[in-house]
Amino acid sequence: MDRSQDDVPDGPSRDDGRVPGLTPPAGVRVLRAVRIPGSLLLIGILLSIVGPLPGLGFFLVIGAGLATLVIGMTALVGR
Repeated sequence: MDRSQDDVPDGPSRDDGRVPGLTPPAGVRVLRAVRIPGSLLLIGILLSIVGPLPGLGFFLVIGAGLATLVIGMTALVGR
């Protein structure tokens, strides 16, 4: 008997329990996507209020705010 096909798994198996082909809810995708630029936004706000270089804080607020908006909207509508 040919047993070469017995070694082939039935389907993709993952250890994390996710089902292949399904995407997480939109809120989860957005929160994962804006984690880093959102952190930079908070650091920029902090630097602009209490930091010694308010110009750097404003630069971070504007840049990270725009990046957070764009990345968050892309994650919201994307797959």
